[in-house]
Amino acid sequence: MNEKILANWNQQAEVPGDVVVKVTDTGTGIAPDELPFIFDRYRRARGSRTHEGTGLGLFIVKILVEAHGGRVEVRSVLGSGSCFSVFLPAVAAVATDLDRSARSA
Repeated sequence: MNEKILANWNQQAEVPGDVVVKVTDTGTGIAPDELPFIFDRYRRARGSRTHEGTGLGLFIVKILVEAHGGRVEVRSVLGSGSCFSVFLPAVAAVATDLDRSARSA
């Protein structure tokens, strides 16, 4: 396997006030007709039957991100890889830090 995975985050996001975490891989990519369904519960991509998994990973990511007021997007090119972007509101992170500071004072 020659796949690579790169993860980075950026607070100066495309959407002001959001923190963006991007995970990019150089894997096989996702077919365009499968993209609308990849966040469904128990969904596994065609051709992934040779890999272990339950089909819950991306479903859980989406549920957790949305519970924190964010969203998940994916761009993929079949044969080249995928880029998953997690957008989270930076305001929530700042408020949590302020709450911690107030409790420890």
